[in-house]
Amino acid sequence: MQNGDAAEDKLTIPSKLGYIYDTRMMQHECIPNFHPEQPLRIWCIFEKLEEAGCIRRMVHIPCREALQEEVTLVHTQKLWDTVEDFQSVS
Repeated sequence: MQNGDAAEDKLTIPSKLGYIYDTRMMQHECIPNFHPEQPLRIWCIFEKLEEAGCIRRMVHIPCREALQEEVTLVHTQKLWDTVEDFQSVS
């Protein structure tokens, strides 16, 4: 086996690394400078990963809505309530 062959074999090994991406993420519009997750940022990151060949070596994990129990592991209940109230207005 030559050195180049070993590198090529590593590309075909199934990955335990996954990514979550859905075109609905492009609808995540925030007040400018309010939140770092802006559609352009998300799209650029995905494009760079795709150009580098990372996406084809990763497992796609389907998107779903986060559960309250998951969100409140890292955010306050007050933030959850604020977002819920905001959604009912729009």
